[in-house]
Order: sequence, then C-alpha cells, then structure tokens
Amino acid sequence: MSVILFETERMICRQLSATDTDEIYGVYSDADAMRWVDDGQPIARDACSKWVEVTLRNYASRGYGMSVLVSR
Repeated sequence: MSVILFETERMICRQLSATDTDEIYGVYSDADAMRWVDDGQPIARDACSKWVEVTLRNYASRGYGMSVLVSR
C-alpha cells in the first residue's frame, strides 16, 4: 500500500508504488501527453520501470519523490 500524502474532496495524492508501472507507461507512452514533457517523445516501458525504481529510492534516501494523483 502506498503512503497517502494528502487528500481533498476530489482527489488523493499518494506516493508511487512498484505496481504503478503500467499506469505510468500508459501516460508516458502517449505521444499527445508527452508532447509537453522534456523532448516531447514518448518513453519506453523499461524507462518507466527505471523511473519508478528511482522514485522509490528517492523516497528512501531523500524523503521525497514523484507522487500520484488519484481522482475520487
């Protein structure tokens, strides 16, 4: 279970978990979504897995990292 950072009436903000890779890939592999990020290119699945791994390490070593917004 992920750590909930905060909640509002309409959303939950939580830490990323290892099981979020498929959802991250769903967004980061979408060319329309990624046109606003970095070089505008979609990211491969293995890069998404690495992104999740780095985020989990950042939580452990730095106390922060990327988070997930979930609509209620």
